[in-house]
Amino acid sequence: MFTAESTQLGFWDVRAAASAVAAEPAPVGLSTCHISPQAKLRKARVTVAVGGNTIKLRGPELAGDTMRAKALRHRQSTRGAITEFSKRSRHRLLFKLGDIDQRQILYRPLMATLTYGDDWPPSPSRWKQDLQAFVKRLLRRYPSAGIIWRMEPQKRGAPHFHLLIFNLRFLPFGQVAAYWADITNGNPASCSRVERVRSWRGVMSYASKYLAKLDGDDRQFLSGAGGKALSEVGRLWGVINADALPTDVRGFIATDAQFHQLRRILHRHKSSILRRAGHRHIPAPRDPTVGFSSFLDWETSIQLVDGELGGDRLIPLLRETRRLEMETRFKREALAQEWLSTRGK
Repeated sequence: MFTAESTQLGFWDVRAAASAVAAEPAPVGLSTCHISPQAKLRKARVTVAVGGNTIKLRGPELAGDTMRAKALRHRQSTRGAITEFSKRSRHRLLFKLGDIDQRQILYRPLMATLTYGDDWPPSPSRWKQDLQAFVKRLLRRYPSAGIIWRMEPQKRGAPHFHLLIFNLRFLPFGQVAAYWADITNGNPASCSRVERVRSWRGVMSYASKYLAKLDGDDRQFLSGAGGKALSEVGRLWGVINADALPTDVRGFIATDAQFHQLRRILHRHKSSILRRAGHRHIPAPRDPTVGFSSFLDWETSIQLVDGELGGDRLIPLLRETRRLEMETRFKREALAQEWLSTRGK
């Protein structure tokens, strides 16, 4: 509406005045858009490998801010070209082995070492082809076998493979040596050894000593591979026929207070073990969202979870364990009878 004074103005003057009024900022009101509070956290998570010996804590994450949550945990990284057998790679190998449900494994694993003779191919791709050919022959003869392998150089620069073979009652040394010699056109004596691990504690000791050894010798492949970059060698460890390596990982939700209490307990336990072994003390993580992982037998882990989170999970799991152990024993006896019957023929 225009006043009497505004009627005396010209048309263009009135239009300019109206534009000036329209350009004035509107009063600030309530925002209609939703702003997610950064302080809201997702619950922490505890995972226990039942039948194995690993326990892992995953810290709380910021809701609606996944990238920032990953940055805060600073445990995630982009995996690029392989340049060495890193500490994280060693961590993944050991925890992969620790996650295996020992209750469902028929026999203690076998250790085998495959070595080249005086002459070995210079191409890293050929090394992997030889390993693949050997594994195909082995699985054709023993389809229930599960294998964890690790490739490392010898002092002379030649590659050799350490194999941890599961679910086999017996593996003749001569058969393994003949397979490897036929593939590599070498001497059957190149197969260094095949022997049974005495206990599951021995499995982890063997893995730490051979499969997960960290000594920097992987860079010797530079001389053994004709000066090629280590990235061309590819993966230095892997799992073959993973379905034959059963796992039973149980997850539990924890509150923020329960997560921190469990992390303190596991940190003290791990630090005490390292101190007894003569290693330096590991500082506790300062970030409240950083998780923690440790090796601990599954029964103790479940007792710890029951004590901190409440509940009674151990007794049903022990009943399940007895049932699985009985089934595994029956399978072993059936396989032994089958082996004796075929041998008699």
